[in-house]
Amino acid sequence: MSGQIIELPRRTSYEPMLSKTQLARHLGYSRRWIELQVAAGAPSIKLPNGHRRFRLGEFMDWLEER
Repeated sequence: MSGQIIELPRRTSYEPMLSKTQLARHLGYSRRWIELQVAAGAPSIKLPNGHRRFRLGEFMDWLEER
């Protein structure tokens, strides 16, 4: 099996992760407002260094459900 290439599925829609500052700027809100949304359960990923990252689509879907 050596030398054989294995095809992996390709992502059809890749969405980059945004920092709190990037998300706040994009939405036109403050970083504090983003922090309040995280405290209220907004979807995010906490990295090992303690920083959070957000997918815009997931965040927007969560906001629309509220």
